[in-house]
Parts: sequence; structure tokens; C-alpha cells
Amino acid sequence: MEALKMNKFNSEKYTEKIEPVYAYIEKFWKKNKDDLATSKFDLEECFTLLESHYRKAKDEGDIERTRELFDIQFRLKRFLTEVLTGFEGSRHTLQ
Repeated sequence: MEALKMNKFNSEKYTEKIEPVYAYIEKFWKKNKDDLATSKFDLEECFTLLESHYRKAKDEGDIERTRELFDIQFRLKRFLTEVLTGFEGSRHTLQ
């Protein structure tokens, strides 16, 4: 993910902000932040697995796990939104 090479997303403060996302990815794909910055990663696969785990936890009535997975989904979506917004802002400043 090229975005992880950008200063904003590479800062310690931002890393802490999305640490649950990194932990989830490391658990299921065995990729840490450095790996993600230098290799390809299938976000669609990640969102699909997250949604599957979320639905399972919800169906099983595991409230704590459901909340945890919802939080991870939210943080990942927010990260993606911030990346896309940053690119959108860059596009406008170039015109």
C-alpha cells in the first residue's frame, strides 16, 4: 500500500490510531506495517474477511468481538477515506 509511505500515514501517532487494523492484518496475513508499505495487499480480501468475522461474531452473540471487529472495520474505512481524500486534494492543487 503506497499510502503507508506518505508522511501522514507513516507517523507514530497515526500508526497508533490504526494499530488494531495492523494487528488484524498481521494475524491473518502475517504482514506487518513494513511489509504492507513494500508489498501488494488485497484490500477487498481484507474487507471480505473482516465482514465475515463480524457477521459470525454478531450471529453468535459475541458482543465484545462484534464491537472489536466493527472498530477495526471503521478504522480501515477511515484510513481508506483519508488516503482517497488526500489524493483528491492533491489532484485539485495540481490543476
